[in-house]
Amino acid sequence: MSDLLSIATIVLAGIVQASLQLSLGGLILLYHSSMGRHKKRKTRFLAKSYIWGACSISFAIVCAGAFLIQQLLGRAMAQEWIVIAIGALAACSLVMWLGYYRDGKGTELWLPKSFSRYITRRAKYTNDTIESFSLGMLSAFAEFPITIAIYFVVANCLLSVRFPLVAALIYIAIVAFPMVVLKVGIKSGKNVIAAQKWRIKNKKFAKFFSGSGFAILAIFIVAFWVLKKKKKHITYEYSHKGVKESVFRQAKALRLPEGWGKQIAERVAKATDKWIENKDIVTEDDLRNFICKELEKVSPDIAFAYQNHDKII
Repeated sequence: MSDLLSIATIVLAGIVQASLQLSLGGLILLYHSSMGRHKKRKTRFLAKSYIWGACSISFAIVCAGAFLIQQLLGRAMAQEWIVIAIGALAACSLVMWLGYYRDGKGTELWLPKSFSRYITRRAKYTNDTIESFSLGMLSAFAEFPITIAIYFVVANCLLSVRFPLVAALIYIAIVAFPMVVLKVGIKSGKNVIAAQKWRIKNKKFAKFFSGSGFAILAIFIVAFWVLKKKKKHITYEYSHKGVKESVFRQAKALRLPEGWGKQIAERVAKATDKWIENKDIVTEDDLRNFICKELEKVSPDIAFAYQNHDKII
């Protein structure tokens, strides 16, 4: 897989993960709970620590995933494993469309009620950066049942690029983008309630965008990782006899005297032996071009026939 294709896959995976709502909703909860109890400066520090926590856990998971794949397989995963990721992404697409949000006017997510209340309580009583950092990690990790397919894809892609650390940082920057935008907006005077109202108003669009994102990522992987035709390189062992017989067949096709044809074939085969003697590997085109050059010296007609016998139709 080329670097460009791997980076494109990582960027698309990052966009899909950034469209998920749990980390963003947790940050809104933190802002809403902190603004009434702390000074603006401390609230900003708490928000910054939350974002760092959410990004750190994602960064750690994809790096650990890439390390495990490398240790177990020694390379990026084969297509058989990629098909599993495609199935998981397709399933996540259906989950996003059908069950990511609970029914109702709010933005309650699929999480168990007890866990949602726990995150809400943690956000309400967060007072220092360590707690905020751990809350960010918790919110990102809580969506692991959905994001595991994304982590799998990104980790696999990291093994296919020359600069995996840079690729991982690009992915994390995309994941963090919605939270950074919210932080910048509130710092510039926007109201956190306005942000939540926007989420409620655009709930259907967010659900459609996320579900479509998973589907598009799955289709992208099918198109460029599975169905993309790759030129197969077939290797053959060089044969003096094979060269001699192929040249002699062309001589016979031109109705040249048999003795002369055999002499030409033997001469060309010996010259080819000498040319290829110190080479570990040559391409079929290089071999054919050399034989044609040798044939040009003795019979341009045989050289032409040899060069073009498979290009008539």
